[in-house]
Amino acid sequence: MNIHILYRVFLCFAYLLSQCNAICQSNDYSESLGLVAHQPYPIKIVCDGDYTIAGHISNTNGMLMVSPPNYSSTSYIEVSGYDVIECQLPQSKCGGLAFYDADKRFLSAISSKNGEKIQSNIPQNAFYMRLCKRTDIVSISYYAKLYKSDNRNVQAIIQEIHNQIKSLNGGLYAALVADYITVFQRDNFAYNEVDRNGCHVINPNIKEKYYSIFRIPIHLKTKHGTIIVAAEAKKMQKGMKGNSIIMARSTDGGKTFDESQMCRGYNPCLIYDEQHDRIFFLHDLNYSISTDDGQTWSDFMPMNIEKPKGWEKFYASPTTGIQLKNGILAAPYILMNGSGKGISKNANAVVYSADFGKTWKVTAATPDTIIANETTIAEYAPNQIMINARGGTEVHWGSPNPGRRVFVSVTPSKSDRKDWHIKEWKLHESDKQLIEPICNASFIACQYGKHRFGLFCNPYTSGKKRKNLMLQVSSDFTHWTKVGLLTPFNREVYGYCSLNYQNGQLSFVFEDKECGILYADLTPFMDEILTKMVVNKILYQEN
Repeated sequence: MNIHILYRVFLCFAYLLSQCNAICQSNDYSESLGLVAHQPYPIKIVCDGDYTIAGHISNTNGMLMVSPPNYSSTSYIEVSGYDVIECQLPQSKCGGLAFYDADKRFLSAISSKNGEKIQSNIPQNAFYMRLCKRTDIVSISYYAKLYKSDNRNVQAIIQEIHNQIKSLNGGLYAALVADYITVFQRDNFAYNEVDRNGCHVINPNIKEKYYSIFRIPIHLKTKHGTIIVAAEAKKMQKGMKGNSIIMARSTDGGKTFDESQMCRGYNPCLIYDEQHDRIFFLHDLNYSISTDDGQTWSDFMPMNIEKPKGWEKFYASPTTGIQLKNGILAAPYILMNGSGKGISKNANAVVYSADFGKTWKVTAATPDTIIANETTIAEYAPNQIMINARGGTEVHWGSPNPGRRVFVSVTPSKSDRKDWHIKEWKLHESDKQLIEPICNASFIACQYGKHRFGLFCNPYTSGKKRKNLMLQVSSDFTHWTKVGLLTPFNREVYGYCSLNYQNGQLSFVFEDKECGILYADLTPFMDEILTKMVVNKILYQEN
């Protein structure tokens, strides 16, 4: 191509950026077009030993209609203090990146006509940049990374980011825009009769059809990539008592799910025995096993354990159990006297097997002076269990909502499976730190290289309405940093959710009031999560 033509193309690109700049300064215009620009976290480099993540913009979607039309751009991205930019956009006649000064006046631009990767020094007086392209596509996907050329030590990084992270913990967080797939929804599961096992069935002799609502989802992922989602199918018609547990199975990464019913019951609980490649489904004090990735299940077998003395109810908490490093299978259980507003005592215990499901035992219960309802567990240290439980039942008695209740063993559990046990629980120092609207949550431990960290998700509010499912990360299972919202801001949801981490892959299910049970792959957000984890570690580690 003639050099003069290239020059005119470049000038056209620069002109479009300047025009887009003028139009974007009109907030009303941008909002009316639904401009969406995703900036997951502050653009700062965070270092921890040999692990380094550069702050970046990922999966940004934006659309601005300007003259000429079909022009898409990010919002302004601050680049002051950075030396190098790396980015890539799809092919475009007029696309690339532009630099602006502190007053957002255009400085210079770099074209990416052929969609190639751009690596360039950032102009010395540049304060902002924007990624843009001309396209007929409503939304576009691109990425950018910013780098500093200097090698700073940890103390210098702490000094730079401390105030920023404090403000981040005060409410500055991202919207993690995940692609959700419907697993269960009311319109695709009909019934008109309940069989002797309590399952929903269709009787062809009955004309009427009813539809269940689906609640309390949990899920896990096997090492083969199979995804198992379980939930309660609640009957909505009078005279049809009891709920069913329904399961869905996906072998294509969550794109499609096959549905099947399991049994009558409440509170689904699954454990994956990765060492023997088996899935356990716990129902009250019984269990069933699948040895073929959830395709078929054995008959229910008794655990041969007894309800602890002094308690009226003893049942599995609706969550996914865990397998400890030493192979022990563990699931959280709920102990309760009374029900609803009439609950008088509420505690937790862990049901576990030291021989891969042949026999089962029960740990001591958490202190019955502390209300702890639906509960989750995670292996916060090798072979050590942390309980993170739903509090707040005491609001029915006129007491304030304390938030999440957190327990650990008074003495560390032994590593040997034969001697492993928990005789007494105590409150952890993170007790009451996480807020909640009296709802179940999801709490898991993740291992990424040398880094072990916790993830937590629940409705981020202490009010009565369940909304704003917030993902948080902790490097020490004590202090928490917000990663981002997994549901639209202020959208009311039923609130129950489930996280799963398997070999670097993160997935998520939750129950939406309108859409039913939804599934999403959160692996694309691992960069954000890992960055916030390292920031959390730097901010809260002991000097």
